[in-house]
Amino acid sequence: MKKRLFTLIELLVVIAIIAILAAMLLPALSKAREKARATSCVNQLKQIALVMRLYQDDYEDYVCGSRMPNKNYPADAPGAYYTNSWCVAGYAYEPQLFSRNELKGGTTPCPILCPSCLGEDGETFVTIKDSSTTIHFSTTANQGGYGMTQGTGYLSATATLLPSKIFEWKRPSETFMIADNPVDVIAQTWWWVWRHNKAINVAYFDGHVGQVKEQAVLGNWFKKNW
Repeated sequence: MKKRLFTLIELLVVIAIIAILAAMLLPALSKAREKARATSCVNQLKQIALVMRLYQDDYEDYVCGSRMPNKNYPADAPGAYYTNSWCVAGYAYEPQLFSRNELKGGTTPCPILCPSCLGEDGETFVTIKDSSTTIHFSTTANQGGYGMTQGTGYLSATATLLPSKIFEWKRPSETFMIADNPVDVIAQTWWWVWRHNKAINVAYFDGHVGQVKEQAVLGNWFKKNW
């Protein structure tokens, strides 16, 4: 009996079928991988929220300020200005959680990267959505992971927001404390990147973690009283 070999046409047909199947499966695999990353992100946010709770317990119920670049604090707010950012405060409680591998040689602790964040090798430029701004992880210490609500405490040349106690946040289960963000501070007008299949993960002031689908950023997400 003669052996029957594949013809070139048959081989091309098989390759085409494999390519079609791969094209059909890759989106599903990509979504499954992103779902796993989102779950890992949720776990990280739960740890960060716990660290912030420990801070409140140690500092008379004061919520850690997002950015406090000096140590001159009023007598009626003990502990409120002890660190220059919430990242530094968190590092004191959980150094491993608040140190990124690519920045171990630096002097400023910062949050771990969100698992879905681009540039986890520390070398990738990231373009902020709807902006021409790019960020380089290896040179910018506070970018690429999570951000804390600006209203928890913020000092700059143009703004002064003093820290407050946790009970001053009237809707703790509906107000953002920490969320996915390319900057270490979040507010309605800051940059936003919806990493998890067009959604972000959020840790609220009551400690629980949830997910918010991509939408117009609402001011109520960050207000103490509403």
